Amino acid sequence: MTEFWPLVNGDYVLYTENANLEGPALAAGLRPMATYARDGRLFAKQFVGPKDVVTNIVRRKYPEKPFNIQVVDVFNNPIVQEYEKRCALCRKTFITKAKAARFCLECAAVQKKVKCC
Repeated sequence: MTEFWPLVNGDYVLYTENANLEGPALAAGLRPMATYARDGRLFAKQFVGPKDVVTNIVRRKYPEKPFNIQVVDVFNNPIVQEYEKRCALCRKTFITKAKAARFCLECAAVQKKVKCC
């Protein structure tokens, strides 16, 4: 998805989820404004610049390519932290992104069945 809208002083904002627009936007002199991430993965970028430049880039047809880039912090670590835990039932170690996880995937499925019925 690619959109644009007016900002102030004749500047326009370009929002895109298409990675193929990043290069032309920077080459045209648009300034990066924001990046958007979900679940530790970059999925969209925003640029700002003159109306004529933004509308010209939007009118061109670029092949769709999602960003889907892992976001890392200043120490080059993934933002989504992973935890090594020990399952409360089988005592096997497992890796999870949930800080409060108590069960491995197999035991979690069993616990869910027990809890439901």
